[in-house]
Amino acid sequence: ELCLELAKLTATSGGPKNLWFVGVIISILASVASNFGVNTQKYSMMMEIKKKNTIENYVEQPYIKQKLWILGLVLVIIGAVGDFAAL
Repeated sequence: ELCLELAKLTATSGGPKNLWFVGVIISILASVASNFGVNTQKYSMMMEIKKKNTIENYVEQPYIKQKLWILGLVLVIIGAVGDFAAL
């Protein structure tokens, strides 16, 4: 209901017609953050595999305990929120 009222006010008052580029910029930044997050997670997993192969008797850590993997997850979440905000 509130959204409909805001839409009516925006349509009748002329509204911010030239702000479409803000959504585009937010969307681009969100996509970059999301892709960087996925690549960070993959890098964390590859480093864990490398440690496992080079260090004898190395016990592999679960993903949730890897700080770099958590950073990647946070970036993916920020990217998803940014994509939603760009709408």
